[in-house]
Amino acid sequence: APAVIASPPMRSPRHLDWELCWNARDLGGLAVAAGFIQPGALVRASRLDALTEKGWAAVWDHGVRTVIDLRTGWERDQAPQRVPDAIDYVLPPLEEGLADDPEFRDWMHTGWIGTPLYYAPFVRRWPERVASAVRTIARAAPGGVVVHCSAGRDRTGMITAMLLSLLGADLATIWEDYALSDERRRMPAARALGVADSWAEAASALHAAGTTLRAALCDFVGTTPSAEVLRAGGLSDADLEALRRRLLGAVR
Repeated sequence: APAVIASPPMRSPRHLDWELCWNARDLGGLAVAAGFIQPGALVRASRLDALTEKGWAAVWDHGVRTVIDLRTGWERDQAPQRVPDAIDYVLPPLEEGLADDPEFRDWMHTGWIGTPLYYAPFVRRWPERVASAVRTIARAAPGGVVVHCSAGRDRTGMITAMLLSLLGADLATIWEDYALSDERRRMPAARALGVADSWAEAASALHAAGTTLRAALCDFVGTTPSAEVLRAGGLSDADLEALRRRLLGAVR
């Protein structure tokens, strides 16, 4: 059996102070079945288009060498990111081209987009898109990885929840990490950037579905076999091993 660490590694604070990025946090230190996610391996974040030169310096100093942008083309056109040349910038097609898909549009009309209600139907219908995003993390160049969407809550939250579930994190850990994005949205730093608090709209959709934010997220995690979905989407054994090595670097 592989030797594993028995306690959380030393790490910087989970929330990262990247100037004009209101929602960035390191997953390092989160408990999973084989130990703990390593600090600096994976950061989840809101969009990085407003980052100052000082902000990008902080990203680099944190060890990040790959940025994975889950936004669609029109979002990137509205808020383009000027990622430094030394950092790889990758665009997996998570939701690209789906605006005209009838089922996706229905989720938009019911208000599910922006809540965990659409995660399970999304990964069942498009496992290859989810697997592509995870494969991009697994195969990234050496160094830390940032994965982000617009707010860093839903698309990023869906991928992060699947990764944590895949690695054996418990429901409480997955929920507590997810919930932090809503807390950050109400922080002064987010309000200063004009970030809208869409909670009322999300709460209405959740109420109509007879559930809560926590229950919807936990239902997604509890009923979605991450390994099965990712394999159905084309993720290979080599990809899964690379992902574990990247995120659990202390396992030897």
